[in-house]
Amino acid sequence: MTRVQDWGRLVLATSLSAGICGCVEDPAGDAGDSTAETDGTDGSDDVGDTTDTGDTTDTGDTTDTTDTGETTDTGETTDTGETTETGNEDECASLDETTCEDGMLVNCVEDGDQLVWGDPVACEPGFICKADACEELSAAQLSQISLLGTYAEHLRDHTGYPEVLDFEGLQAAAAHAIALGEGGDYTFAKAIYSIYRAVPYGHSAIGLGPLDWSQCYDPEGFAPLRGNSWYGVCARSAGDTSIVTFADEMNPMGLTPGDRVVAIMRGDEIWEGPELFERISREPLCDGGVPSESGRADYNALHVFAIIKPGDAIEVLHPDESLEVIDVPERGDQISCADPFRRPESGELFVSHQREDGVVVVILPTLGSHPDHPFPQPLSLQGYRDWNAEAIELLNEDLAQYSDVTGLVWDIRGNRGGSAEYGMGIFGSLGELAGGLGECHARIVGSSPPEFSDDVEYPFPYQVFVDDPLPALAFDGEQAIVADGMAVSAADWLMYRAADLGVPIFGHGGTGAYSYQTGPSYVSQNWAPVEGEHTGIDSYISGARCLDSEGEPLEGYAPVSVELDYDPQDLADGIDTVLEAAVAEVLAP
Repeated sequence: MTRVQDWGRLVLATSLSAGICGCVEDPAGDAGDSTAETDGTDGSDDVGDTTDTGDTTDTGDTTDTTDTGETTDTGETTDTGETTETGNEDECASLDETTCEDGMLVNCVEDGDQLVWGDPVACEPGFICKADACEELSAAQLSQISLLGTYAEHLRDHTGYPEVLDFEGLQAAAAHAIALGEGGDYTFAKAIYSIYRAVPYGHSAIGLGPLDWSQCYDPEGFAPLRGNSWYGVCARSAGDTSIVTFADEMNPMGLTPGDRVVAIMRGDEIWEGPELFERISREPLCDGGVPSESGRADYNALHVFAIIKPGDAIEVLHPDESLEVIDVPERGDQISCADPFRRPESGELFVSHQREDGVVVVILPTLGSHPDHPFPQPLSLQGYRDWNAEAIELLNEDLAQYSDVTGLVWDIRGNRGGSAEYGMGIFGSLGELAGGLGECHARIVGSSPPEFSDDVEYPFPYQVFVDDPLPALAFDGEQAIVADGMAVSAADWLMYRAADLGVPIFGHGGTGAYSYQTGPSYVSQNWAPVEGEHTGIDSYISGARCLDSEGEPLEGYAPVSVELDYDPQDLADGIDTVLEAAVAEVLAP
């Protein structure tokens, strides 16, 4: 009879014996200022953004933590404990012979007049089978498994994700992956990341490595920063492929806009089709929570160029339908790809222009504090309301320069969030009732199944916006929005309100992250690296659950009216497929 390796029990035992703890930081702290708009905490400039679970994401695949026989960027090879074939392949040569199968010991036994491999049996607690014998786990591995359990329990007890997840199973699978490894940083980071990504909740974040996040920027590191690329190109999802939207002329692989990565070859593995993005999503990142499917697809498409490394190869489908296999060179400087085209306007408060057809396009990279329009200090509710009013008036002043306007398109691709009230106020009144558009409630820490306070932690809007309404946008013509999966937080609230008011959204839905990075329900904690044992973990968790005006959960909701990928030939020709579709809509009679 087969014995099951009890890694859950080992997690518990090592957690109790190691005495590892972490210190809780100021909830207002972020995951490292140097990360700019991709600081792990969804890159948002939030004062108000809320989360909840509506569009529940797939978490069933999250227990698959490591890949076998994989050499990492740090040179570490993950030993799977598996030998070649056991079986007949079932036949073995000698009763003294042993082998391993997924970390368990397999003995050669008699079966009639034949010698065959028996059933796998677990090694003793604290041991794992590698090559052909049980080996004792190292002190580093035991320390890593202990910290894994501590982190998982912290996440379980504080997240605003309302569903009951099998944290015991997640911990057991991740501990097993650590045991099969050699105690290195990559294997530990991948195991921790498998726990993190099992909870797809916005405004959560994780940093791996030194607590200054320096590892996340290191091309030789084991967990790159999310939303970035090492190879001078940016990308978004197009079906099951990663389509290049921006390419520096000097990019080392010679890629051009419209090229699609259809497969990654790593060792004897080929990641392609639906498996391509799923496989990329397992690789550890210094990451922020992405609740929506559209968000995960766009991030995974970009992260092709964050996780590939020398020794890999990519298969590229060019716009002319020719295929090319390209060997992956050394990593270069890291670039941010929040904006799919890396437009200089992405650093501005907003930028507008009028096309020849009369349509005005407003590129809106942020809904938050900006040097051209900073939040007042100290920030009060009235000051916050006034800041939002001034933001809309700045838009009105800008739009006043145009005449014969035939339509208005808001380009919020890569918008990094900020004030939800500003985003929603662009499209109309916030209503006559505090909390009339949405309410957010704090997690009762440690409750199981997760429960939430009846008190409202954050109403949308606050009463001050009811008493003193925001000014209206000085445009009453046809409008549309272009968006992608990297528009986050306050941008999600903007799209929620726009969809409710019938404003069409083109492209891909946003990140679907409705919570916020403030208040008692937002918790940060870190565990510093310990030399020779484990790397560091910097954890940020949102415990807020946001509901819409009907009391339905919002987290993961990513509305889109016309789901549209970039056309390869359009990109090659310098045409913005998504923008042109939105313009056609506002110009339609």
